[in-house]
Amino acid sequence: MLGMGTGEAGRKDEEAEDEKKRRRESRSDMLKERSETNRNISSEEKRITGKGGEKTPKKRFRAEYDMYKNQLLLGISAALLLLEVESFQYSNVCSGFLPGRAVPGMQLRCNPSSRLRQPMPLNMQLPVQKVQPLAEQLVTEEAESRFVKQSGAGKEGGRDTRLLSGMATALFLAGYAFTHHGQMTYLQLHLFLVLPELWMRFARPRPLAWAPQNVRRVGYMSILPLALAAITFSSAWDNFIFSKGVFTFDKGSMLGTIGAMPVEEWIWFVDHTTLASIVTLSMLKPRSPDELTAMVDAEPARRTMADYGMLLGCLATSLGGLSFLLSENEHLLFLGVCMLFFPPVLALQWWFGLGLFLQRPGEWLGAVGLTSCYVIGLDSWALKEGIWHLSEEYVTGGRVLGLEVEQVLIYSLTTLLVVQSVLFGVRVAEGYSFLQERRRSSGDKLRDVLRTLNRSGR
Repeated sequence: MLGMGTGEAGRKDEEAEDEKKRRRESRSDMLKERSETNRNISSEEKRITGKGGEKTPKKRFRAEYDMYKNQLLLGISAALLLLEVESFQYSNVCSGFLPGRAVPGMQLRCNPSSRLRQPMPLNMQLPVQKVQPLAEQLVTEEAESRFVKQSGAGKEGGRDTRLLSGMATALFLAGYAFTHHGQMTYLQLHLFLVLPELWMRFARPRPLAWAPQNVRRVGYMSILPLALAAITFSSAWDNFIFSKGVFTFDKGSMLGTIGAMPVEEWIWFVDHTTLASIVTLSMLKPRSPDELTAMVDAEPARRTMADYGMLLGCLATSLGGLSFLLSENEHLLFLGVCMLFFPPVLALQWWFGLGLFLQRPGEWLGAVGLTSCYVIGLDSWALKEGIWHLSEEYVTGGRVLGLEVEQVLIYSLTTLLVVQSVLFGVRVAEGYSFLQERRRSSGDKLRDVLRTLNRSGR
């Protein structure tokens, strides 16, 4: 009995020792865990505040600023990514984006009216639209804003003086014509070209006031080479018809002659070209950024049968004019000159710029019609004043509103050549300026990205 009691007491002692041992181990594990936590907190404080765990306010502020900045940049990047995804209509199968989750007979598309991408059956698919990538959209929008801002910088302040100054110019010319009726000379007739030019050039708003400086420079500087080209081109056929006697002049109303033409006729080439150019520049209006983007991003147009038909038509017209000049019928002389000299130049302009002219036909045809009507009116008035005379022996006798057909053709065609040249130069310069601004914006965007990445790397 004594032995059994001794054994029972020994087991109880062993169990008590085991319980104490387990408690010590549990307590030791808890202390180790607490120590590890304190060590992690200490290392984090050292990372934020610097070595030694000193809580420097400047370093703590800098660390918190970097943390918030990174979070903000991450949020902006996520938002831009969502916008880019939202701007597309997906035509790829679901498996292209979600492997293993494709639904047979279904495709994934972005619903424009909802942020949820809903599957649609193949027979209900919307047409796929070509959407510009987000990065290119941002660059294009930035270039558009810069271009519009640069264009707006050219706008002039002050009141609109075009109406009042135009009325004053018209009254002066009317009074001058009334007081010099029957005594007008060829040189005085140029006053009716020069004064309207000065009025349209300097009255506010001035021509191309909306355009950037380089576009305005192209528009105004094109007048000089066009005037030189007009002198060279027009002197060829004009000397021919003057030598034939199609036009004759009153020697008392002119200064003298150079070749077969009066001195004032040479000046007329310059004044007529300048007037048509200024009228064209005054009628041009700025194009929207969408129009400019469509122009600079457009693929080269393919030539059609209509283009080649236009060339053949111009060639046939020139050959017909040559046959009129070689014929014995002198009534076809003036018409033959118009048909021979102008179609080749028109074919060259239409081949390269007809699509550009047709984008805004009102500006193109308006400038041609307004200038032609004014110059034809001056020509009719000069005939009545006796400044020059048109021989009926060299005209066909056909009339348009009481005017000879050749008289209408010669001034309309010369005006058409000038207007198309100015219009083509200004519109091409406008598109080139927009393209350069967009490339500059793209380069600035790339430099900003590289600069940001460089700072992040540091």
